Amino acid sequence: MQLRFDWVTDGASEEFAAFAELYEASFPDDEREPTHKFAEWIKPDVGEGQRDPNYLLAAFDGDEFLGFLFYSFYRQPCFAFFVYIAVNLNARGKGVASALFQEGERHCQQLAKQLGSEFLAVVGEVERIEDALDESDRERRVLRLKLFDKLGLSILSSGYTQPALTDDSEPVPLNLMWKPASLKANRREIALAFYRLVFELDEDHEYVQQTLKELRA
Repeated sequence: MQLRFDWVTDGASEEFAAFAELYEASFPDDEREPTHKFAEWIKPDVGEGQRDPNYLLAAFDGDEFLGFLFYSFYRQPCFAFFVYIAVNLNARGKGVASALFQEGERHCQQLAKQLGSEFLAVVGEVERIEDALDESDRERRVLRLKLFDKLGLSILSSGYTQPALTDDSEPVPLNLMWKPASLKANRREIALAFYRLVFELDEDHEYVQQTLKELRA
């Protein structure tokens, strides 16, 4: 397998269509943003001003689309939210997810260096095993948690609640995961920044207080 990476920046491209198909097949409705939003988020001009940038990194074997990593990079504090990672069924077990993750990490380190900052951490979300609907769902959740463990992430908070992503969806209890990249990375600081920058929730919000309570325990 000749693995290569490329950023998808055109919402009308074949690569974006391949991403959309895999994305919609890989994540439950309540954990998905509307696909059309990504076409705006990944435009290369977004992020050059005040808005923090988003990236859609795709993995290929030749011209064959294998999987993707969608992530947001935040400048202050300097961390990244690896929002969605997925690999096609026929490419799983071949190190594609790990390679995508490592390439995303490398890129974030590079962005931080360009800013003259120190990159603090990667943050992610994964379903809680105890909330599985049935045995099949439980097995899927166990596999995803094992993947995050393999990628080097550990649980930052199991009391995290993802706010509703659309008007038709519900809040979802998840594990908030992280992988510190610096000795300066602070659990509370990253949790607060995550809620503030990703969901525009301040420290007084019940979801934030729930997470902070767990971190104090």
